[in-house]
Amino acid sequence: MGITLISVLTFAQPVSQTFNASGTYTIPTNYTAIIKVEAWGGGGGGGGNGLVPGSGGGGGAYAAKTITLSQGSYAVVVGGGGSAGNNGANSTFNGTALVANGGQEGNTGYGQSGGAGGAASAGADVSYKGGNGGGSVWGIVNGAGGGGSAKTTEAGSNGSSPSFFDGGPGGEGQGNGGEGGSLGDPAGDGYAPGGGGGGQHVVAVSAPGSGANGRVIVTVISFTLPVTFGSPTAKIVNGQLLVSWSTLTETNNNYFEVQASKDGENFTTIGKVDSKATDGNSSLAIQYDFATGASSAAGMLGLSIFAIAFAALAFNRKNKVLYTLAIVCGLSLFGASSCTKSDSVTTETGSSLFVRIKQVDTDGTIKYSKVVKAIVE
Repeated sequence: MGITLISVLTFAQPVSQTFNASGTYTIPTNYTAIIKVEAWGGGGGGGGNGLVPGSGGGGGAYAAKTITLSQGSYAVVVGGGGSAGNNGANSTFNGTALVANGGQEGNTGYGQSGGAGGAASAGADVSYKGGNGGGSVWGIVNGAGGGGSAKTTEAGSNGSSPSFFDGGPGGEGQGNGGEGGSLGDPAGDGYAPGGGGGGQHVVAVSAPGSGANGRVIVTVISFTLPVTFGSPTAKIVNGQLLVSWSTLTETNNNYFEVQASKDGENFTTIGKVDSKATDGNSSLAIQYDFATGASSAAGMLGLSIFAIAFAALAFNRKNKVLYTLAIVCGLSLFGASSCTKSDSVTTETGSSLFVRIKQVDTDGTIKYSKVVKAIVE
């Protein structure tokens, strides 16, 4: 529910964010946002050990999903690229809400296939497989290229097997695969996000190429404004409790509850007001009013109307004594047919009537206004 009352406060809003390392994505308090999450898994590391050539590591998969989030913090894990002979790690958002699989490590030895690209994710709205690393099937001494990570519109390209003299090129993708090692030229690392590492040359000029780290991108599509209650007004006029409040906008609002308390901490619902907005949504200001007998509201709280009337004396004793006594005499919960000025002074003299508004969304989310003290007029 997004609902803004006349006293508007400034809140941080949900923002788009790119993660190249693990972190936390936060929806600020009271907001609900629709976001698109895109993720690439880490690339697999290349194979090889300096005695025989290695195949390329697989590229990371791509996955995307549109998600609705309420206020809170959500874990973002950016899958690390695999070092030599290690798989790339998965990238995730909010646990299993979205998973982009990492590529597999390259193999070592003649006639070996390349590491498999990260598999597409079944739970995503859109997902593509990463490219496979190039194999060392035809290589004698040179390393094969790593697979490219998947793009946003297609799978990553496979890395190439080496020629007799040169290492195989890496596959193309959102992040290209690293080039396979050749004589005098070390294997290349994959390119972010999620490119697979190149395979190592027989002569160990360096280790096999490492896979590149993955990436997570959060794009805000839309969000609802937060509930920003200003202070409602509450007063007792001619024996009635009158409560008023206004909204500037409403989103997914269901209804309001008017709540009262004699201590400002423990509240009891004394009435319900349905949203006036069509289907709970409005971009226009709406005025709400609620009225009930003051004695009825006090009775629900176990509070004598004597106490409420007496509280008025603290505001303007000279001008309100007669009106206060009239309320006490006419609305006493104890049914007194007559009373004196001393009656009002001796009954619950420290009590007051406090009011707040409870707002309930269509999904059951609850928010509260500020607490105000009812004034006797």
